[in-house]
Amino acid sequence: MLAKSRHYLKHCPEHLRTVYHSIFSSHMIYGCLSWFNTNNQYTKKIQVLQNNALRLISFADSFRDHITPTYKEFNILKICDHVTMEKLLLVHDYLNNKLPTCFNGYFTLIRDQYTHGTRASLLDELFLPSTDTTTYGQNSIKLQAIKTWNEFASNHPNHKFSSFSRNKFKKFITKEIISAY
Repeated sequence: MLAKSRHYLKHCPEHLRTVYHSIFSSHMIYGCLSWFNTNNQYTKKIQVLQNNALRLISFADSFRDHITPTYKEFNILKICDHVTMEKLLLVHDYLNNKLPTCFNGYFTLIRDQYTHGTRASLLDELFLPSTDTTTYGQNSIKLQAIKTWNEFASNHPNHKFSSFSRNKFKKFITKEIISAY
């Protein structure tokens, strides 16, 4: 579908981007937070499919061309970066009480865990519980989200992300990730 519709929209990159999101990206990112922690061979295949879809809408000369500048040009996140954003948004929604009540107590801020002030508590970092299993511990969505949030918060110490609106935070994440491409 992308290959056929791109010829009608080749003079309008914004419309091509919209078609990409509606036809391809929406299927790729549905539930990505839960299934992306699976075997790496599948995630690589999905990344290859995403690269090929982007090459189609950008009219790349060859399917061997380097694709990262195209991601930046179209302002599109790679699938692994999109999952990172979803993890950050999960924690952000938790901190702003936007999740269902079954998530109450799912994450704990370090400042709520300890009585003394620490650098991590000032950054709104989350408490990382210890686990002894890989599948249900280290690779769980909860621990991966905590690690991602803490790393992001420590890389941006001058921002109070929990006070950002969801839309503003999402734009900030996208801008930060794409600027690194």
